[in-house]
Amino acid sequence: MIKKIHILAVGLLILSSCGQKEESLPEGIIPKEEFTEILVQVQLMESYCQDTYVRPDIYKELLQNSVDSLLKAHGKTTEEYVASFDYYTTQPEVMFEVYEKVLEKINNMQVTTNAVKKEEGTELK
Repeated sequence: MIKKIHILAVGLLILSSCGQKEESLPEGIIPKEEFTEILVQVQLMESYCQDTYVRPDIYKELLQNSVDSLLKAHGKTTEEYVASFDYYTTQPEVMFEVYEKVLEKINNMQVTTNAVKKEEGTELK
């Protein structure tokens, strides 16, 4: 009987360790999902500025103000954003997942935009 209980306990321990780990983030770090959403918007802002103004010295302040407004809308500070970026950079697998998701979201936006433009007859050729 004791042997069965021991085997059951070991089995439960193994099964529980196979569950998804929920790591608690250090204080001031933006959760991965929200950080991903913020990065999508930052990438779109940066792309717009690069296309519109070409030279970084011209759009640097505009971009910084736009990012600050975005962070404020998310209830985050520049310090939290930088700390989160630094934190996720130390975890290459997680950062890779974040950027994969960012690219996926931006690509989906592009597909949707192209579909709408095609319907309107304004698609770029």
